[in-house]
Amino acid sequence: ETLSAFDAKMESDHISKLLNGEVIESLYSSIDLDTLTWIRNELKTIESDESRHANLAWNTLKWLCGDNKDACEDIISDVFDKDRVEESIRGRATASLMDTS
Repeated sequence: ETLSAFDAKMESDHISKLLNGEVIESLYSSIDLDTLTWIRNELKTIESDESRHANLAWNTLKWLCGDNKDACEDIISDVFDKDRVEESIRGRATASLMDTS
């Protein structure tokens, strides 16, 4: 959820630059302004939703860690395993940067 919120924010900021007249290389360059505005607004909605979901997940983890230290340690060692986190970030970055749609 946290990465999805970040990704939507980056894309909406990128589109905002185009809408503000900045000349930048973009896969959105050939899209008309009305459609770009709609896409940016949808991305802002996604960003907001994903941010709320991430906040709920973090609050749930905080609650669990406050209530059950053993379960908390198990979750942290599994979810935040260095290799797993790195793989997730690489996969997300690659998908985002290599998207040609």
